[in-house]
Amino acid sequence: MAEAVELYHREFGSYPTNEQGLGVLAQEVFISKSCPCKKEKIINDLPEDPWGRDYL
Repeated sequence: MAEAVELYHREFGSYPTNEQGLGVLAQEVFISKSCPCKKEKIINDLPEDPWGRDYL
């Protein structure tokens, strides 16, 4: 999970916001609204935390 967050940071210059949540890592995201280049998902699915719950 940490690697996915760091990859997001390298790609977009910031970490996911609290509003975006970690779910943004499993969504197809755009660099910016003005860029027609669609980015792929950082990870395919969000894993569960060690207690079997979804990451927030």
